[in-house]
Amino acid sequence: MSSMSSWTILLLMFVLALVTWVPASAKESPLEHCLRRIINPSSSLSSPPPTTKVYQWFDVHRYVCNDQFRVVEHYVRLTGKFPTNYLKALCNILGNNDQKVKHYLKGGIFIQGYQGLIAGRTCATI
Repeated sequence: MSSMSSWTILLLMFVLALVTWVPASAKESPLEHCLRRIINPSSSLSSPPPTTKVYQWFDVHRYVCNDQFRVVEHYVRLTGKFPTNYLKALCNILGNNDQKVKHYLKGGIFIQGYQGLIAGRTCATI
């Protein structure tokens, strides 16, 4: 029984090391990666579309992106403005061009009250 628990501990340590190593090695935030997939789906950064049922079930990018956007949605509901990391990711993707960011946000779901959602922040102030 003790060898079983030591294997379990070893496996948990490996998973913990993997979970902490992967985000540290990422060049961009998961939210920025998800936004890039939406803004430019033909980019080489996006994964290929799922072709089999098994691949669809293991499509981790889809689950991570859904969770990232769910967090943004809850933040907007709670505070009434976009999270700073969301605006920062948009600025990074759109080349720190405030006009492009405003155009993207106005063309999206958040059409009404968009000035309040930005809360006076620009790419230069983020």
